[in-house]
Order: sequence, then structure tokens, then C-alpha cells
Amino acid sequence: MPFPLIKEGNKPTWISGVGSAFYINASTAHPDEAAAFVDFLFNQDSVEKWLGEAKYFVPVAFDASAIDLDPVTAQIVTVLQEAGDSGALFGYNIDVMAPPAFNDMMQNGFQAVLAGDKTAEQQAADLQAAWEKGMPAADATPTS
Repeated sequence: MPFPLIKEGNKPTWISGVGSAFYINASTAHPDEAAAFVDFLFNQDSVEKWLGEAKYFVPVAFDASAIDLDPVTAQIVTVLQEAGDSGALFGYNIDVMAPPAFNDMMQNGFQAVLAGDKTAEQQAADLQAAWEKGMPAADATPTS
């Protein structure tokens, strides 16, 4: 689902991070075999298993009309496939863009909130402090 709109009139921002990538090492002794394996992993039959059984969203184009998907999975596939044409915006996974101290505060701080050891307000302040400490001054305030 998209993040809630912060400002009326903005387009929804969807979380990216919908799958992993496969790479072929440039120095491999078996580049053709490696490429054939990757092709196998994402051919139409394999995509049907990835989506239908594993609920894993694949990083390749495919014929979604040939796959029997539950309504939620079908909606996500539609959003992903139409993203380039629709102007949908994809956001970043925050842990990739944030400083390590912020990520630590995300994990440990929210556990403390759930355990009742700190308030949500304390967690918000701690996250802001960790962000500001770990980011250059010009980038200290998130803008989205």
C-alpha cells in the first residue's frame, strides 16, 4: 500500500524494495550457464510460482493475465506494472538511506515502545536526534 499522503494533492508514494537482484560475476567461467539459470528463474512458468505460491514480486516483465492471483497480489502487480506509465512514485526503503544510528533506534526504540519502556513521543525525539547526528546538516530534516 502507498504511504499516506503528507500534503493534499501529492501523488501516492509506494515503497520500493519489492525484490532482490541476481548478478552474474564478470569473471565467471560459466557466463552462459549463469545467464540460462537466471532466465529459468524468471520465465513465465517460474513467475507463476513466484507470485502464486511464494507471493514474491519479481523484477521482470511478465503476462499477469495468465496467472490466477488473489485480489491483493493482483492489485500490487498492477501497480508495479503500471508504475512507469502512470507516474507513480516509488520511495526508498528507509534503512538503506538512513544512518546506522537511526536504524538502531528504529529497531531498538520501537521495541522499547512496544515493551512500555518509552513513549511514542520519546521514540520520535530519539529518532530525530539519531537522524540529525548521523546526517550532514544540510540533509538533517526529511522533506517528504
